Amino acid sequence: MQQREFGHTGLHVSPITLGSWPMSGDRYGRIDDSEAVSTIRRALEQGITSFDTAPAYGAGHAEETLGAALDGRRDEAVITTKCGIVPSASGPPGRNASRASILREIDDSLRRLRTDHVDVYLVHWPDPKTPLEETLGAMDEVQRAGKTRLTCSRSATTCSTAAWSGRCSRTAASMALASWPTARWRTGC
Repeated sequence: MQQREFGHTGLHVSPITLGSWPMSGDRYGRIDDSEAVSTIRRALEQGITSFDTAPAYGAGHAEETLGAALDGRRDEAVITTKCGIVPSASGPPGRNASRASILREIDDSLRRLRTDHVDVYLVHWPDPKTPLEETLGAMDEVQRAGKTRLTCSRSATTCSTAAWSGRCSRTAASMALASWPTARWRTGC
């Protein structure tokens, strides 16, 4: 499969990304982990190199499944994972993009994924209770530590900054965050 450059980063990925949410076992019902692992490995065989996951998918189960599937083949994959969505004691998950949460979440993700770094690290959803500068500073810290190759730079758009602080509608926030792949990416390790 032909590879494409991810923005202007020098990182090349397949034009198709395999998302792991359906393999998490929480939203779409029970899954057979061996089928999920086989699906991921078959995707690699077909030239798919881009994989998207998150700790919020099945309370980390999707990351564990992806890590198992990529065991011994990590260098063939570009892994995107996220932070900022955390379980709550009761009710739906909450948002937490604080420095402490981000630093804890990256280490937990790396353990589940069986790797020392991810290729792309994103905030899953804006956290209006945490200042944007704290969140972006933590993301920079994760990158400087070599735990991610790419993260969005501090040059956030006006709309994404407004979305973060709750001044945009949910649709505008989604559009702003969806534009991050075309934003200025900081390259790291």
